[in-house]
Amino acid sequence: MAFIAILVIYPVLELIKQSFAYNDLFSLVAYREVFSNNHTYIELWNTFKLQVMVLIISWILGGVFALIRVKSNFRHKKNIDHFVFLSLIFPPFIFATSIKLFFGNHGFLKKNFYIFKFRL
Repeated sequence: MAFIAILVIYPVLELIKQSFAYNDLFSLVAYREVFSNNHTYIELWNTFKLQVMVLIISWILGGVFALIRVKSNFRHKKNIDHFVFLSLIFPPFIFATSIKLFFGNHGFLKKNFYIFKFRL
């Protein structure tokens, strides 16, 4: 648990603390700039639409594969098991890519919250 606290919780709390700092004082300047930009809301809406589409497609494909795997005499049931295993492997890579795009040097935070001085 201490390992998780050091590697995950502390950096996140430090980022949150730094996001409220401006000239070493508590300020909402960065948040005001980001949330006053209409582009931010467009990106949030596009992200929401993407999540809904992925949810629906995953639900349909998962249902079809589960139905084939359990209820049919399909010869290649083992191949479906491999696809299920791949679905367990891909999310960490996608998460790592999204973290890089969000926190990276050309990411959302670096472009919109100029108070962050870190490099990835």
